[in-house]
Amino acid sequence: MLAWKAWGQPDPASDDTPLRPPRVEDYLARFDLTDKSGKVVSVDAGSGQLLVRVFKTAADPFVGRLTYLRVLSGTLKSQGGTFNATKGEDERIGQLLYLHGKEQEPAAELRAGEIGAVAKLGVTETGDTLSSREAGLRLSEIEFPEPT
Repeated sequence: MLAWKAWGQPDPASDDTPLRPPRVEDYLARFDLTDKSGKVVSVDAGSGQLLVRVFKTAADPFVGRLTYLRVLSGTLKSQGGTFNATKGEDERIGQLLYLHGKEQEPAAELRAGEIGAVAKLGVTETGDTLSSREAGLRLSEIEFPEPT
């Protein structure tokens, strides 16, 4: 931080620069979050309640169907289970992966703010929300633009 001030530049980690990556709370604020009853709720990223957004599904020649996800709140553990709030079904989570370009590194868990992938999910598709069965949190659908 001192080097930035010495050069007369703003600190890149401060809130008033375009170099600061978006916080998870900023991301959550852009979506309607509902519970099982359909009531709009808010969740703090550090609350510990599991909330995961599935944003891409791809076919991998070695692993098969690979699902990309971002953990918005809580911790998603490898070799565990979760609840697909969009489909209303339980989902078994296999080995979680960190992605580094074409390389895949096994991960024991993904915490809030992290992006990772998991192979061979049964019912989960792009746009789904993973949560705990008790909370049943669900994000609004991803809106895709009309093709031209």
